[in-house]
Amino acid sequence: MQITIDSLTLCHGHARVLGQAQGPVGELLMDAAWPVQPRRGIRAAGTRPVNRGNESGTIGFTVELEFATRAAAEAWLLAHKAALVLQGTLTLAGDSSSQVYEYASLAAFSPRLIGVTVRCTYTFTVGEEGVTA
Repeated sequence: MQITIDSLTLCHGHARVLGQAQGPVGELLMDAAWPVQPRRGIRAAGTRPVNRGNESGTIGFTVELEFATRAAAEAWLLAHKAALVLQGTLTLAGDSSSQVYEYASLAAFSPRLIGVTVRCTYTFTVGEEGVTA
């Protein structure tokens, strides 16, 4: 699966290539929530829940990158953090289809440097259901 936000590629897929993000490693988290508002009718004894229809969700995943040297891994990590896109269009492209989330915001970025390997966990908040392409 290839994952991009705007023109920045965050995940190149499952093949391990030096200097490219392999993944998603482990699980791909995709949560969705719809706000529910209690409505009370005129002279009603109770309320009834009404779905507001404004979907919001969370997409989280982890990737790993391997480098030839620790210095190269450190340099990539610093450059990548500076180049992160905080808001944009998030695309998850699989082999046969893709999901496009037009409104995505980076909620958390958790990098770990382990020897010559960088492990990055990304968490995005998305504003509406993705469009399948």
